[in-house]
Amino acid sequence: MNRISRHGFTLVEVLVALAVVSIALSTLLVTLQQQIDNSMYLRDKMLAKYVSTNKLSEFRLISSAGREMSLGTEFGSTEMAGRTWRWKLDLVATEQPEIIRVSIAVDDSSRGGETPLHTLDAFFNVKRMAYLGG
Repeated sequence: MNRISRHGFTLVEVLVALAVVSIALSTLLVTLQQQIDNSMYLRDKMLAKYVSTNKLSEFRLISSAGREMSLGTEFGSTEMAGRTWRWKLDLVATEQPEIIRVSIAVDDSSRGGETPLHTLDAFFNVKRMAYLGG
């Protein structure tokens, strides 16, 4: 009786196993890249929020110092975290004559997107601001 004992895998089994592993690894790499992109987007969004909050604080200081603020739009840029951030500040009248709306939109200058990364809206009482200013 001739007994043939099998030790190991056939070539077809090895190729199938390699194909399964390569598909799993490529899926893992795609998922990892998506996570990296998401974390970079969230970092940018957080920095844009800091820029808008700083601009709002600057607006509060200027308005409480008694400087006349006119309604309209103002554009500018700010350096933060080694990057240049574009901002747009809108002062808009509301239905209440003594209340104005301040809207600050911030975007990364290298992004070039139509929608800003972050928009901050606040409302101010003009009479109270005039009182604080003098």
